[in-house]
Amino acid sequence: MLPLTLALLVWVSPLEQTYGPYVGPYSDPHAIAVSRDAMLLAWSEVDPTTSKARIHFGLLDFGARLISPIVVVPLTRAGVDALRPEVTSDGAAFRITYMEGGQLYAIDVDAAGEAATPPQPVAGRGNEEPPGTAIWRRTPIYSGCFLFHCRLIGWKNELVWSGAGVNGVFDAGDGFVGPVAITAARDRVSFAWASGGAIHWLFTSGESASIPASATVTTAPAFACGAQECVVAYGTTSGDVHAVSFEIDQPFNAMPVVVNASERWEHAPQVHALPGNMFLVSYASDATYDTTNHRIAGRVLSNGPVKRRAVE
Repeated sequence: MLPLTLALLVWVSPLEQTYGPYVGPYSDPHAIAVSRDAMLLAWSEVDPTTSKARIHFGLLDFGARLISPIVVVPLTRAGVDALRPEVTSDGAAFRITYMEGGQLYAIDVDAAGEAATPPQPVAGRGNEEPPGTAIWRRTPIYSGCFLFHCRLIGWKNELVWSGAGVNGVFDAGDGFVGPVAITAARDRVSFAWASGGAIHWLFTSGESASIPASATVTTAPAFACGAQECVVAYGTTSGDVHAVSFEIDQPFNAMPVVVNASERWEHAPQVHALPGNMFLVSYASDATYDTTNHRIAGRVLSNGPVKRRAVE
């Protein structure tokens, strides 16, 4: 009998929760924050009567179902658009910040999903600082040098990172590498990025792993960790959303999953850790380059207990 092997179970909800279609500003992402009891979703949607974008929001349960009326935030002046919402939570209530006509505004939302304050100008978003830093250092690789003339054959990519009180340099090889996502993972920090043909992740404790993936490399993947597991979600070159799940203590034991694949263009995923070893992967689902046919969609991923089994 061989030693015990680990099998991480990942369940993807068969029910895709969606809002839309609606008319929205192109490439203006939705925003979600998680409290102890619910989630708040905010997005920018064009009012058909004025052709101006306004912020909308609604409360979701942990199954990503709408449980409150949708609230439309009034504009403070006519003739401008409200764009780029971001949501934060103190664990009970929420705050939405957004841009209106070049000015940053905020509105507070209570635990029931109702506006607690009118829109008011603010100086900053109030978001937490990232738990770490990551910068790509690219060094040219030359070959066939003669006198002062050399032939460039590639680039060496090194990720210069810091977090959780430590820092280091990770050799990511050659080729093209994309932007880096950073998230806290219990007592450490983790980084994730896409390269040509793979998704990679690295912990400040030294562990690193990757899986083959046809991921887009122009944007950072979405990344979040709960108490035990992490999920990295990414858009593919074919316009779908995939993810990979792994334990914080077993980052090599990764489980790839298809979150959603359809004839629509799914992109710009976000990952949010929920109670009970669950994650929400939300994403934009659009008719390609059609601003009149936006949808916000999402599926819940549930990470079951790790099963240990002996292999004969």
